[in-house]
Amino acid sequence: MQMRRIILWSLLGCVAACGDLKVRSVAPTEVVPAELEGRWVGTWQSERANLVGDVETRIQAFDGQPLVMLALDHPCLRPRNYELVLTGSSIALQADGVSVLQAERSTAGELVGTYACAEDQGSWSARWVEALPSVLDLSGSWRGRIFAPGQPDQPVAVTLEQRVQHGVLVLEGGADLPGVLPFELPLAGYVQFRGSAFELVLQSDPAFDPQIIVTGIGDREPLQLPVGLVQVLSPTGLPFSQALIELVRQE
Repeated sequence: MQMRRIILWSLLGCVAACGDLKVRSVAPTEVVPAELEGRWVGTWQSERANLVGDVETRIQAFDGQPLVMLALDHPCLRPRNYELVLTGSSIALQADGVSVLQAERSTAGELVGTYACAEDQGSWSARWVEALPSVLDLSGSWRGRIFAPGQPDQPVAVTLEQRVQHGVLVLEGGADLPGVLPFELPLAGYVQFRGSAFELVLQSDPAFDPQIIVTGIGDREPLQLPVGLVQVLSPTGLPFSQALIELVRQE
């Protein structure tokens, strides 16, 4: 059985904001085992204390590379580098070669395993809940407009390239605002697909002014961002501090 090893790290910002720990893979060019694809939800149970908590993992692939997310609200998974080992029926999270968390897929289609660290040890399990929404490719040319109160509508053109980095879908590209900026503004961000929509976050390169963040929920069919929010973080560069944006991917 072929083993797939994936380097993982924790997202510190989400630990503070979300109350759980998310680790994501730095993926090799191998597709994850079909038996592990999907959304898994379950609980962990401590053997040393009367403590329980939630666990969720999402595993799928895009462009021949795995997309892996693990959310587990437990002190055994502290913010640090991890290694995820996937086989056709098992999952293991290792720190310096030692398994902190592991599980096998049972014949009933459930992940059943254990966790262990200096602070605690116990068991955990998760059931397959659903298949994940298919991943679309947002790469290409987008056209639309930016409109703010008291300002004329501004045309905007955005070029995006979507790829897998560290196990998540990242976007890189640039925004052209011909009526406002004399240069293309570099952008980078990420996207998540959920149900019939996708969640988009883009931020301008810190080396450029103005500093902006674009957020919004887009439609899968047709592929568009009907209404997004533009927030300007720098004091100069644009004639507004907030605006709405709409974008449509060009065929």
